Amino acid sequence: MPASLLALLLAQAAVPGAPEPYAPPPRKGSPERLVWNALTNVAQADSAIERWLARNPRAAAPTRLMLAHRLCLDYTRSIVGARRVAACKLELTLDPKGDRSAFDAAQILKDAPPLKVSGTAIVAFEQSPTLRMRSATAKVNGTTLPWFVDAGAGMSVVSESTARRLGVRMLGGGIDGETATSIRIIGGIGLIDRLKIGDAVIRHMPVYILPDAALTFDGQVVPAILGLPALVAFGRVGWLDNGRRLALGRTAPSLRGRLAKLYWHPDGIGIPIRLPRGIAGAQFDSGAGATTLYLPGFALLPPDQTATAVERKVQVSGAGGIETMTLKTLPQVTFDLIGVPIVVDKPNVEKRTDLGAARVGNDMIDQLQTFVIDFTTMTVSIEARR
Repeated sequence: MPASLLALLLAQAAVPGAPEPYAPPPRKGSPERLVWNALTNVAQADSAIERWLARNPRAAAPTRLMLAHRLCLDYTRSIVGARRVAACKLELTLDPKGDRSAFDAAQILKDAPPLKVSGTAIVAFEQSPTLRMRSATAKVNGTTLPWFVDAGAGMSVVSESTARRLGVRMLGGGIDGETATSIRIIGGIGLIDRLKIGDAVIRHMPVYILPDAALTFDGQVVPAILGLPALVAFGRVGWLDNGRRLALGRTAPSLRGRLAKLYWHPDGIGIPIRLPRGIAGAQFDSGAGATTLYLPGFALLPPDQTATAVERKVQVSGAGGIETMTLKTLPQVTFDLIGVPIVVDKPNVEKRTDLGAARVGNDMIDQLQTFVIDFTTMTVSIEARR
């Protein structure tokens, strides 16, 4: 099964130097504080980064790269137009060997209309027995299909055959990316003028268009993926009834009960998780069937627990193929989310140090009655399973 349906595609790795969102904030006025402000959704944080970059053209390249990378990430999520192109171009200029897919996509979408949503919806989820993923039915141009809901996807995605069925309007091609299994893929970008999900409508939704083979997992072609920008546009999104239903917009429950602040993770949304030796940021990824620890999270476990980790060969499937990796696996880990214990069975430990403590998947949603995100306040509300 895929580690994430779109950890597979054009993911931008974090740049070293980015601050931990749940640690004390860096010194006021420092570049690290500017990034921390953007991570935690402080008002006008991106404009402040733009001003700093304009005023400090001779600052150290790693510092400018850290700030440009943050801008490119933020504008990829929120806007189209010249500011996104400029931010991603600066990042590529400072790191010519880096991933240029974000810049290429920004150029293609420069003159596209902004994504907009109207209406609200509560729709049933279908669980894929092979992928351990959840999909919701949506209609485009009279064609109804399951769309896998992936908060870890920086952009919505359709397969080439699906794009033909839906009549997706092609905008450009040649987007060069690398999958979770280190396989190079080239796709295009199109625009869906109108997608209806329940009683809600999404307009002008950009999509990556990939070869069917690149969206084949365990022999199953994933036709379509609804990514993070569409979810953000609704303002509030909820996973209800232990992940059986999806609520979009005002139909999602109001925030109540146990609350915590979110942050913008390099691959989407970040949540605070507490492990035995401390609290740290982790990605919430509804495109992941199971939670994976990274080395910073592993370091927050007591020695007697880390000693129980064993190495084993694991098959990790991503777009385009399957890779056999040797990973450490723990028998079980429990982390605390806003006072609710979440039990994770047999989590793998990946040797990443730049993406927080963990990637938290649908095994968390299974243990919660509700999980509601308010993107306007960057707050999450949860209720424990009844």
